[in-house]
Amino acid sequence: LGSSFDENILFVAWEGLGKTCRLGSWKASSDDDGDEKVCKRDGLKQLMGQAIDESFLVAHGESHYRWVHDKVQEAAMSLDTEEKMQEFQLDIGEILLRELSKTELRAAIFVVANLLNAKEASDPAKRTKIAELNLDAAEKAKELSAFESAAKYGGNKGIGLLPPNRWTSQKELSLKMYSICAEAHYSLGNVAEMQKYCDEVLDQDKIPILDKMRVYHCMLITMGNGGRAPEALKLSLDILSQLKCKLPRNSASQMVTAFYWLSKTKLPSKDEIAELPLMTDPTHKACMQLMINVSTYAHYCNDFVTMILIVTCTVRWTMKYGIDLN
Repeated sequence: LGSSFDENILFVAWEGLGKTCRLGSWKASSDDDGDEKVCKRDGLKQLMGQAIDESFLVAHGESHYRWVHDKVQEAAMSLDTEEKMQEFQLDIGEILLRELSKTELRAAIFVVANLLNAKEASDPAKRTKIAELNLDAAEKAKELSAFESAAKYGGNKGIGLLPPNRWTSQKELSLKMYSICAEAHYSLGNVAEMQKYCDEVLDQDKIPILDKMRVYHCMLITMGNGGRAPEALKLSLDILSQLKCKLPRNSASQMVTAFYWLSKTKLPSKDEIAELPLMTDPTHKACMQLMINVSTYAHYCNDFVTMILIVTCTVRWTMKYGIDLN
């Protein structure tokens, strides 16, 4: 369960393993399931108390414990062979995955994922389930800005559990896994690793362009921050074109289009802006985000014609499709 653990998690694992031995000085004698569970809980507390008295564990609060030292934990883990210990960890992980509620599993996601990753499962259905759990762990790690952990759960562990034909049998799961790995490595500054995951997604012809926006975003930000604004500008315009938002590329056409739109666009009042609906269409929202990128990269490139064109276009789209809160 790791260097520290919660009594509730330990109790679920203990029950699931079907232990029949006595816990401390407790001996089950009640036929009532509820009373027996109380007895088991009391017995577990006695056992934890004994471990604390003998300086194996330290208590934190009423129901949380940790090993007194990592060497003590290592010694306990070495009491059996590595292979048997891995099997034991896998068994406990499967019990917790099965028995914990969604809320409890969310709170203990890293513990459960680490247990299930101790030994690679062979059953395809189990491998998929564990891969999904690793994705959840990667997403939570990303939320906590633990990007190295996000990369580990997504790439080293999660993707390795997917079948060779992942892009046909597990397309959605594969897309999410590769996307979060790209985001994690982008955040870590590992550009080469990020690009590897991005390329894998972009090579999938059957995936819609809209579903590739997460990896495109990683690439664009990396280009923009890495002194490659012209490349980022060109790529943004290419993606907009694939999303059916085609803009002129040469300066003369851009200037003519921009002034034409300016002459036809009436700037809204504050009251009119307040009454505009929210933008809901995913494609329109993706285009708006790209337009913001284009205006930034155009500014970096001193391409003021493109910047005027794109700012005018965002105003028109806002009036036509609504406000994008992002």
